[in-house]
Amino acid sequence: DPMDSLNWLLAQNARSKTYWSERDGGFEMASIGIADELSLEPGQEYADLFRALSDRFKNSSGQSDLRYFGGFAFDPRNRDPGPLGRGRFILPRFELTSLPGGSTYMACNLVFRAGHDSIAECERALSELDAVTFDPAATGPDLQPPTHATHFPDSATWSDRVQKVLDMIDAGELEKLVLARQTRLDFDTPPEPLRIVQKLKLKNQNCFHFCF
Repeated sequence: DPMDSLNWLLAQNARSKTYWSERDGGFEMASIGIADELSLEPGQEYADLFRALSDRFKNSSGQSDLRYFGGFAFDPRNRDPGPLGRGRFILPRFELTSLPGGSTYMACNLVFRAGHDSIAECERALSELDAVTFDPAATGPDLQPPTHATHFPDSATWSDRVQKVLDMIDAGELEKLVLARQTRLDFDTPPEPLRIVQKLKLKNQNCFHFCF
């Protein structure tokens, strides 16, 4: 039977959890752990991080399904971009992947580098595998409503920008432009991020969902 990826992810006792799903029930991936990590360090440009990612794919022994997950800060000028920093991409240790049609498979990523102990890398992965569970997650408390919401840009500015883009498309100056808007929600107690994703998926299946 198809496995509930989000429920599996909620059941894991892991510091790093990643989730990604395409719209309309397509590709879905839940992962734990970190096999490799790349971050945008102070003084580095976006091109530096993309170059490092490109080198990883070139040295992946032809693994076409190798995937790094991550992204960049919503506003790179922000002096406090949060725990993910200005930019961060990870290669998960374990991936539970669901494909259209109901098939599900699990993969383990191992990273072997020149001058590093390959046996130790395998032993770390085996030790991490011992902690993986396939028991369903216990039902957690329902999400409490947020105490405050902040939108950037605000409603008036957002509507103005959307209208400008629509006008440019009507004039033939653009074919497509994806706008982004940030919403910050404040809670009395820290919510479980994956529970929020569950709620979002119930509300709308026609968009991408992700949680890093």
